[in-house]
Amino acid sequence: MLTALKSLSSDRSSAMSAEGTVTLVFHGYDDDPRELEAIPEVREWFANLFKAWPYWPFFASRIDQTVPLGLALLLSGATVAGEPGMAGWNRY
Repeated sequence: MLTALKSLSSDRSSAMSAEGTVTLVFHGYDDDPRELEAIPEVREWFANLFKAWPYWPFFASRIDQTVPLGLALLLSGATVAGEPGMAGWNRY
């Protein structure tokens, strides 16, 4: 996967044509009741990806939950319930 992502940022033309096209999807956690940002191995995987390829914000899709999920995976803390339909963030 990292090779494919790096190809997106290999030159200006590739980068510009791929801006906003990457969506984060994690398979195998559908039956886990925790939010993805509460699963240590998911957080660790994304932190390692970010260290190897820090350009994900430029390429992240802005029409789905990729940007908020990516931030939640990188920041220390956890989501907390707010008003109905709302969520907040509690820093550790």
